[in-house]
Amino acid sequence: MRRSDPVAGRGEILSFRSGSTSWQADSSLVTELFDRDGLRIARWLQNGQAEIVKDGPHRTVYRLSLPSGAYYLKHFRVADWKARLQNVVRPCRAALEWNAAVQVGLAGINTIEPLAIGVNRQLGLATDSYLLTRSIAGTETLHDFILQDCGGLSRKARIRVRHRIAAELGRMIGRMHRAGLIHHDLHAGNILLQIDPGQFVRLWLIDLHAVVPKRHIPERQLHWNLSLLSHFFHNRATPAERARFFSGYWSVLTSRTGTASRTWKTAAPLQRKPFARAAESCCQRLSIDAFDKGDRKWSRGNRRLLIRRAAGCEIRGLASLGEPLLLALCRNPHSLLEHAGSSLSGREVSHENEQLTRHENLDREDASSPFVARLEAEGLPLHGVVQSWNEPSPSFWSKLTSRQHLSSARRAWENGHALLRRGFATPRPLLCISQQSTGPAPASGAESGTDAGDCSNRQSWLMTEIPPETDSLTEAVRATGGISPGTDSGRKSALLRAVARTIRSLHDHGFDAAPGGSLASHLRIVRGSVAAPVLITRTEGLTSAAPLGSRQQRRSLVAVAWEIGLSQVSLSDRLRFLRCWLGTTDHTVVRSWWMELSRQLKQWSSESRR
Repeated sequence: MRRSDPVAGRGEILSFRSGSTSWQADSSLVTELFDRDGLRIARWLQNGQAEIVKDGPHRTVYRLSLPSGAYYLKHFRVADWKARLQNVVRPCRAALEWNAAVQVGLAGINTIEPLAIGVNRQLGLATDSYLLTRSIAGTETLHDFILQDCGGLSRKARIRVRHRIAAELGRMIGRMHRAGLIHHDLHAGNILLQIDPGQFVRLWLIDLHAVVPKRHIPERQLHWNLSLLSHFFHNRATPAERARFFSGYWSVLTSRTGTASRTWKTAAPLQRKPFARAAESCCQRLSIDAFDKGDRKWSRGNRRLLIRRAAGCEIRGLASLGEPLLLALCRNPHSLLEHAGSSLSGREVSHENEQLTRHENLDREDASSPFVARLEAEGLPLHGVVQSWNEPSPSFWSKLTSRQHLSSARRAWENGHALLRRGFATPRPLLCISQQSTGPAPASGAESGTDAGDCSNRQSWLMTEIPPETDSLTEAVRATGGISPGTDSGRKSALLRAVARTIRSLHDHGFDAAPGGSLASHLRIVRGSVAAPVLITRTEGLTSAAPLGSRQQRRSLVAVAWEIGLSQVSLSDRLRFLRCWLGTTDHTVVRSWWMELSRQLKQWSSESRR
């Protein structure tokens, strides 16, 4: 063994060889980690001291529970010729993460503590590599914390904690960029969060194999790196939170004190407002591009999605449901009804005759009312809401010219997952089935351009997670008291602001109700929710395209106002709603939109009286 101390501030490091693997490890852990056969991973897996957290062709991550503490062991594999070639021109991935941890720590950022590194070599070339790090206790990923409604904090505590997270996150990214480091896998899942009893936050940066030191970071590359992080928060951060993030980021990035890369001092001076505008524009543009790319990848299938076909039937389902269940449903979609429980409106009660009604009405257009189904996926019970459609098959030309040729279930499936990727609240689709059949045409066949009588029609089913209890938008507005004096104006204003932000985000992402519909009919208000009160439902009735133009946006807003009913909303609340939707208080802009919307509402009102 050879003793060395390659990292300042760390314990003594022992260098030794075990088989074909060269190791560097903390001297205090060598006896516990190794025996004559090398690393004791096989024994730990056998006695339960190790469990696999992630597993894939390129990497396996183990969580170790040893007498000296908890650790994570990463096993990086060389799975193909590309990975072998990469190890020739640069260090192996374990060495990259070890070196990055040192650089990130020197920049004043909390990060992982590497304790051991092993490199397997064949013919002098690095192949598999290992990295052992100490577990960071009492933390969770920022991704999970945001998605889980901030740990169930009260409204005031949630706002306070989110503001502190935004400011601290900005300072952390500012330190990283100021030190000349770029993280090519910067997202909320690679940031750990800890909140102390006083609700002060600490952040850690992890998964450092993608951290690359730069001699000089151009401004456009700073924007690009910020856009990676902004992608997750695109529809989850308020303007105030984004402003706090940028304030913290800018204060550290342009500070004259603290750690900075040698070349950063000679970089061209940055101007705050132009930099902020350019960064925000880049984040918006790249986020939309990333969402569109994700939509295309999802429609083709990936490791999280299984697509199976059998006898004129196609099923798409989450891979977590397991292939046996999906294949069984693909062969016999009607078996969903055999597992029917209660209707959605009465989930607490199960009626025996309800299943018979579903069977009798299967081939009728009015059989689309949702019901709860109970299945078993991978040995675990699975409850979900199932809705069915029976509609005519699309013509040849409609398949070429419109996305509407997709079945209703497929449109709901694609739109539902597209909304979830963009941070909207909607019941997660679990599976969708489309089946071609020949029989009596649905009642809407004549309107769809199909011949009456026997024709080729299509049945489709969609199963989603069971949604929370909700009220329609009109009911929720009425429940706040409408324009009656003495009502809870604060609760009503908060509700309208949440709806305005949701509609604005839908418009920015190109979503709108189908022609003749209104977004108001797709929005439900979750009872008792503080963080995400607006739930999007009936996603099969949404259309998606490029960001809507101002004419389409005005038409959509007028339809929403007409659906809610102007008698339910006071003049001041309408103005607050419009300001929130516009994202500005500029009098000229607000007045222009107000006058145009008022004119169109009067036109709708006069046409409805005819």
